[in-house]
Amino acid sequence: MDTAQYHPLCQPLRRLVNSLFEPNLCTNLDEVLILYIPRDGFTEVNTYHQRFADCWNYLITYTKALLEGSKLPGALAEMPLSLRKSLSAMKDIVKAAAKMKIGNARASLVEPQLGYCLRELEMRLQQGWGCGHGLVAIFEVVK
Repeated sequence: MDTAQYHPLCQPLRRLVNSLFEPNLCTNLDEVLILYIPRDGFTEVNTYHQRFADCWNYLITYTKALLEGSKLPGALAEMPLSLRKSLSAMKDIVKAAAKMKIGNARASLVEPQLGYCLRELEMRLQQGWGCGHGLVAIFEVVK
């Protein structure tokens, strides 16, 4: 079962996330934002995905604000440790990139780090419900 089979409105993010690692290529960060649309009958999974999307989007919006020198977004009601660490890392990397005299620092330094931070969020926010890339089977053991 692919993610799109569970929810056909899932956004195809893999290409966009991979573009964060392309040398000398700046990604439109607005396109990497997740618009999560819940699916009826899956309350716990929807709660997980909405929380994940909120953290993912906050990290991207925060990074974009740092890059633009604009006002940072207001804090989320819940800020998991992995998100707080990623925000700190992005703040440091954007600050360092501004001082570097290397080609396109955003494409070569900031965006790859954002990609790693997004991956870290994906790994650290997992709940063990099979909400990753694919689901092979669901078993119910009745004793």
